[in-house]
Amino acid sequence: GLASEFPPSRPPSRYSFLSSRRLRSRLPASHPAGSPPAGTSPSGLVSSLRHRQSDGTVTDTLGFPLSPTQARSWAEWAHIVSAAERVQLQLWATHLAHHGFPRAPDSKPDKKGRVWRERGAAGKGAERACKKLVRGGIPNSIRYRLWLSMSGALELWEAAPHLYSQLLDRAYRGGEIASEISEIDKDLHRTFPGHAAFGEGCEGRARLRDVLAAYALRNQTVGYCQALNYVAAMLLVALQLEAEACFWMLAVFCERLFPDFYCRDMTGIRIEQSLFTAFVKEITPQVHTHFSSLGVPVEMVSTQWFLCLFVDVLPAATVLRVWDVMLWEGPQVLMRTGAALLHVYRDSVLAARDFNSTSTLLQTIGSDLWHADRLILAMYTKNYVTRRPQQKHALKHLRKERQQQYLEVETSEVARLAQATHFTPADLDDLRAIIRTTARQDLALGRDAIDAAITEPLVLLLFERGAHVLNAPPRLGVDPIGRLRPKIDARAAFDVIHAKCCRRQDDAIDLGGLLTGLSALCRPDSADEALAYTLGAFDADRDGGLSLQELAGVLSIAHGRCAAGEGPTLEPPADWEGYAARLVEAVAGNGFVGGESGVAGGSGAIVRQPGFKVLMASEPALRRWLPIVWGGALSEEEAEAAARVRAVVSAEAALAVSAPSSCGRIGGSGRGSAR
Repeated sequence: GLASEFPPSRPPSRYSFLSSRRLRSRLPASHPAGSPPAGTSPSGLVSSLRHRQSDGTVTDTLGFPLSPTQARSWAEWAHIVSAAERVQLQLWATHLAHHGFPRAPDSKPDKKGRVWRERGAAGKGAERACKKLVRGGIPNSIRYRLWLSMSGALELWEAAPHLYSQLLDRAYRGGEIASEISEIDKDLHRTFPGHAAFGEGCEGRARLRDVLAAYALRNQTVGYCQALNYVAAMLLVALQLEAEACFWMLAVFCERLFPDFYCRDMTGIRIEQSLFTAFVKEITPQVHTHFSSLGVPVEMVSTQWFLCLFVDVLPAATVLRVWDVMLWEGPQVLMRTGAALLHVYRDSVLAARDFNSTSTLLQTIGSDLWHADRLILAMYTKNYVTRRPQQKHALKHLRKERQQQYLEVETSEVARLAQATHFTPADLDDLRAIIRTTARQDLALGRDAIDAAITEPLVLLLFERGAHVLNAPPRLGVDPIGRLRPKIDARAAFDVIHAKCCRRQDDAIDLGGLLTGLSALCRPDSADEALAYTLGAFDADRDGGLSLQELAGVLSIAHGRCAAGEGPTLEPPADWEGYAARLVEAVAGNGFVGGESGVAGGSGAIVRQPGFKVLMASEPALRRWLPIVWGGALSEEEAEAAARVRAVVSAEAALAVSAPSSCGRIGGSGRGSAR
């Protein structure tokens, strides 16, 4: 309804949200102009939801229930907030009529290490005017359009208009993220239970589940973190319960604004906590001194504040005001907000005289802060002496310290992996750079995270680009002179490492597990090291050997890879466990096979490492799949056992020729029966 009030001053383009023809064709039919349907303004939507609440609960304009204390404070501020929003709407209409919608920032780090640089709509003057308007607040009626435009979510959406629906289909039908969906379902009923849109059976709860499931599949490095349910739910409220717009905004939050907050080891949160303590000391020294005297760590409050982005701390309207500024000025706003919040409530904090009273206060601090302008003004307070922005000066020093801490984390991680593997630090730097660059090209992340979710395509590319490390020539003094180690196939390496590191088929390998596995397979000190690693990978019950079922799984993987790859065709056996039993019987003796009854080929038979070595050297599919037993490495007894294995294989091949298998040839990877 505001399109006529501020028509774009430039030809239709991706910067003019309302006039983007591509966007109109890609947004849902119910949102024809990139905005909610008529009659669903924030107040109208929430008003309709409020009418469905029959218990008399008082809610704010966004539909969140208020406690009696909050209701009293809200009654004092409601008319002021409403009047201020009407004024802001007029100012925004004038600005957008002259300059159009602001474009997305360049999220790549600049020379100073900043990962979210400010951008202008139409020159420096427009940039300053837009920054002032953002700090004054974005009205609810145009927040949907402005957020998508100024954050870069619109660009991501236009680049992949069908991705959200495809991810939803895979998430619910393919079973790739069954464990993440199970965790999401556990948290749904705890997410804004008092809000009319997120109650049992309500539309908001279903859309929240869709958004979290789709994003867990898109970015498996993050998957699902418990704090994301609150962030995504607040995005849904701000974006009129439009799930696809919320999905792309969540991608901006997790991939561009805070790419290392929600990874597995939460490196970003840990570093921000340590920096926040120094920041509070600089901005509010009295509060910092008081906390230190009571033994209250600042990290006790900052962890939850930063993870939930203040969703469970401030009133919803104030949270959205903070997010307005954050989407324009970048992730540094979080630290500014935390310090400003302590500064605003410094009198109450200083009045608390013991640890318990301070902890109780910190659990409710900010819940009645409806005056968002007061908080934002404190975020940019100037020093009374220098008349320069006090927080800006502190942030400049913290930026350097943050870079130093990230460098220290990287250095310690490389040193740890260098001790645990046979790679040199230079080799590790090369491999980690390849992994991280490749893993984040699809997500277009602005800053590397410490952890990465490794999938099969990434391993294939790693073997291609890191061949100088993984297929290096023999090492002087370590490898036998004149003997080249056979090259390990990337798919076989992925099969083994995935079996070693992951419990479920759809799990992703972590970075440390991948490098440890590559060291054992591609750079072993001896063939026994690679054998032991492979045996342990498929030893699901950790009994020191492979049962018939486990051996049958390994054989099915090897035959499947051989059938899908190049080279002579190998007919798969009709009965995998029967074939495995005959192979075990061939290698029985001399401690090669153990078990409950000691009967080779019986149900309790277990193939030990010597027997597994014989099978890897003599069974054709295993030898082609993973050549980890080098020529001439068998003893006389092992060579005799290998001859019996080849006889079993020949008999199996003759049987297959005379009576073709009804099970057909195995295609693809054959990994379905691995475990």
